[in-house]
Amino acid sequence: MLLFKLLFTLVASVVAAIELVESGLCEKRGLKKLRNKLSFLMIESFQNIIRYGDEPENTNEKYRKELFLVRNVNNYFYIVSANIVENSKINFVKFKLEEVNNLNKKELNKLYQHVLTNNEFTEAGGAGLGFIEMVRKTEENLLYDFDRINEKYSYFYLIIKIRGLDAEKTQVHPISIDWVKNFHINTSKNDVIAIHKGDFLPKVIGPAINIVEKNIKNKLVNVQKLAFYLIHETLQNINQLPSGINDEKKAIFIISKNNSNYFVSTGNYIKDTKASLVKKQLDAMKKLDLKQLKNFL
Repeated sequence: MLLFKLLFTLVASVVAAIELVESGLCEKRGLKKLRNKLSFLMIESFQNIIRYGDEPENTNEKYRKELFLVRNVNNYFYIVSANIVENSKINFVKFKLEEVNNLNKKELNKLYQHVLTNNEFTEAGGAGLGFIEMVRKTEENLLYDFDRINEKYSYFYLIIKIRGLDAEKTQVHPISIDWVKNFHINTSKNDVIAIHKGDFLPKVIGPAINIVEKNIKNKLVNVQKLAFYLIHETLQNINQLPSGINDEKKAIFIISKNNSNYFVSTGNYIKDTKASLVKKQLDAMKKLDLKQLKNFL
């Protein structure tokens, strides 16, 4: 499961998410077509946030931030987005979504050509071309909802479903609009900025480490450099600890915020034979002051 919600910038987050997904699939045979489709649809989903998203004028009111999520369950991939839209756009967006959901493959191709040929693009959302592409590529209906915030704004939720290899089209989907809404509420309530849960083998997590390393070099402010350095070290720590089940290194990585403080948290498996040694080292470090810690290192 990947969640990248305004991690430093939304653009960098989506780039990292795409690289992580591609890395996780790149060495598995027969998945090149699926990998390309996922990358394309992740970009479309991100563009959807930009195309229809609005920034509230009243900054005193606390709004939930944009959500960008990729999750793999039972051979299906789900790309989820949530963003704030002006209520004046809702009817237009609903019309475009219902239009593409109710057309068959031939009708979708015809509508796609019609939009391109007649240049039917508007400031309100590009004539729904992104929605057309989403349904054409997945052959699945788009799930969506609007959750009213106040008289001017609502949250716009969208789920794209992509069938993986051997996935049954009639299967029950665990990722629903209600699930996404609850996830969005809980992550916002706990000020979660980013999550990656899954395989942390070097080939998978490598792109994230590379992005962090580039940011360390590019940052001039010491506090920012320290933040990227700590993230880099926690990711490296997962890779270096002797852990894993069935040749996979399952772990979770979280960045969250509490008031003005940021927290980097990880959780991963470790062999029982190594656990006592790691615990002993951590307990010893907790008793040291800053000067002692420098000497300890």
